[in-house]
Amino acid sequence: MKNYYYAVATKRFLFIEEPIEEILRERINYYKRISKGIDFWLLDNIELLNNNEIFLLQEQFEEPLVALISTNLNFINWIKLRVVYIKTGKLQNIDIANLDTKLVDNIIVKELI
Repeated sequence: MKNYYYAVATKRFLFIEEPIEEILRERINYYKRISKGIDFWLLDNIELLNNNEIFLLQEQFEEPLVALISTNLNFINWIKLRVVYIKTGKLQNIDIANLDTKLVDNIIVKELI
């Protein structure tokens, strides 16, 4: 069974104030160099995650949130250190069988590859 971890921030923060596209592009290039498959997804539709903790965060902000999802906890921790102003956690009680399909169908990272 896969574990999924997340890093959540406002869309404005990640796309305007932080160079998230550049950070993820560098990570993709690193993964290519070491022949590792992509293990993260950037979602701008957090409702797909059906996660109460993320929904509560959405209620606290008046701006849309985006989520970076990964099966690699070290990557999420690295993003937290790199970006700082994000909320991280582990996805609990999710429908794992359908999550991979939802992530692939709604991925933003594929535009960076």
